[in-house]
Amino acid sequence: MENKEITLKSGIKVTVESFHLNKTYGGVICGQPSKEMNQDIIDTIKYPSNWGSRKSILKSNNIYSESNSLLIKDFTCNVWLSSLETIDDNSNWFDGSQLIVTFFVKSISDRTLEEIIKTEIFELDWIQYAENYEL
Repeated sequence: MENKEITLKSGIKVTVESFHLNKTYGGVICGQPSKEMNQDIIDTIKYPSNWGSRKSILKSNNIYSESNSLLIKDFTCNVWLSSLETIDDNSNWFDGSQLIVTFFVKSISDRTLEEIIKTEIFELDWIQYAENYEL
């Protein structure tokens, strides 16, 4: 996927630097989902290590499947976002801001990746969560 620009509800433009997708229960060999298993999955979610050390958040609303309150949605997504807009940088020290967002989706076959990402990050409070970076 080539880098796409998405305008958030706040008007801030972000660029999708990279995107990673896994099956949420992909490593589970046996057993049924339980609160403990789900919490372990949530606690150990990581974005790809080759993205380096960056601030990340888990979008924690709407994690579970509508049909079963013990099933986390089928796919875990990580999206690395950047913006040329800095946060509270009056001295223009930084080159931009960035954030990695992790979220869950039920299906990936009914929308494009760009639509999935935009839907999940559109209302993101960039000023609250993102961090500045310098090149």
